[in-house]
Amino acid sequence: MLKKLLYCTDPSLNYDLLSQYSLVFQLGDQFLGCILFQPADKTVAYLSFQEIAGSKLTGEDVIAFLHENSWLKEPFQQVAAVSYSTRQMLVPVELFDAADPSFFADLQFGLRNQELILTNETAGIEAVSLLSVPQDIYTVLNERFENIQWSHWHEHIVSAVAGEQARITLSFFLNTFSLAIEKNGNWQLVQTYKYNTPEDVLYFVLQSFKQYDIDASLCQVQVDGLVNQDSAMIQLLYQYIPHLEWAQQLQFEYPPTADPTPVHTFALTDRILTCVS
Repeated sequence: MLKKLLYCTDPSLNYDLLSQYSLVFQLGDQFLGCILFQPADKTVAYLSFQEIAGSKLTGEDVIAFLHENSWLKEPFQQVAAVSYSTRQMLVPVELFDAADPSFFADLQFGLRNQELILTNETAGIEAVSLLSVPQDIYTVLNERFENIQWSHWHEHIVSAVAGEQARITLSFFLNTFSLAIEKNGNWQLVQTYKYNTPEDVLYFVLQSFKQYDIDASLCQVQVDGLVNQDSAMIQLLYQYIPHLEWAQQLQFEYPPTADPTPVHTFALTDRILTCVS
């Protein structure tokens, strides 16, 4: 069941021109949304981001979303579904067995009934992405969009060139956040965690400084996604992280939302669009 519209732009579109646009679905544990954009001129025509009422996104939620947005149908230039689920992992190519793709997924988070394991080779690092997708969600979107391409958020992070200087990026969703560490030209860690309190997030960041031998006094920690700048979460992080910064660079042009949306929230979307374009 759909619960709360977190942000949305004016859907006053010329539906006769939809074939000129690309479409991206964003699918998280407790949210879903879509982005309609033109890759060539880097403009976003429409985007929405909606919280669901249950603890897990289901096929029924996707059906309800498509019903409310009945114009979401073929043809588009391309259609992609990007998952933000915690049920994903990157496996080194030399360890991956294509004959048994679910082996590592079963070890990492245990397989459930009615799930599919999707595999993608990742650009930028020698690894295979294993993504667990509920069967009902997969079926709903694949029946609606014939050539939809599935991927995970982590795949798009590591497709970018990692910096030499240590940097941490925190990307916040509703009840999860991803932590990405780049250092010495390599991606040291890309992981999504669930959290309940601000202290949970702080713990993972401080542990990362220690585990990856990062000098906190020199390391830039960049924040993007669904988090308020004056939240208790951010106030706590400011106390322990000297160089906490907000993502401010956007590659795409965005239409206005009903309520003003900060740049760092769009920055999360922007990183996805830059990769799928």
